Amino acid sequence: AEVDITRDILDDFAEAFAYRLDWACTQADGGADATDGGMTGVFGGGGTAAAAASTHATVETTTLEDWTKCLLTVDPAVLSRQARWWMHPQILVRALSVKDSNGRSIFLPANEAPTVGGIGSILGYPVTPAHVCPTTNTATSKVAVFGDPAGQVVGIRTDYAFEASDQHCWNTYERSFRGVGRAGTKIRRALAYAVLTLTA
Repeated sequence: AEVDITRDILDDFAEAFAYRLDWACTQADGGADATDGGMTGVFGGGGTAAAAASTHATVETTTLEDWTKCLLTVDPAVLSRQARWWMHPQILVRALSVKDSNGRSIFLPANEAPTVGGIGSILGYPVTPAHVCPTTNTATSKVAVFGDPAGQVVGIRTDYAFEASDQHCWNTYERSFRGVGRAGTKIRRALAYAVLTLTA
């Protein structure tokens, strides 16, 4: 039977494009290379570091005060906006062991503290898990970001191109596909974001 794989390949390109855009917004370090494209993400240097207390070198050893420090690092106006947390799901699992003064986890699931667009909350602000965020849980690692989504501008051009060719690899009897999408991101203000950073 004849099978048209174009739809599947187009889906693959769309997923890859979304991942690259997520990378640009989160982990890109400003390098003018194929990985970062000159973009700077919130984890990659676009946010302001909120260092955990001395000896807090893993997520599990952080305390409530380390997480509240993120709220105190950003511009005060951020606290009255649609602020939220971003972190990798594995980091969120590790954060479950951080307790408040009553011995409860600082992460409250949505059934305990309903949050719009989040799976739960930390200190009253929704948590958005993102697989593109860092997973490293060692000294000096950046593990979570708190801030205002409006602190970063993301532009996506609408002229996305998807092409197929039977000529590019004609000598091997192959069809090649090419997708081209253009986007850019820029941090508007470093103090719109606080990056929880583990200590040495």
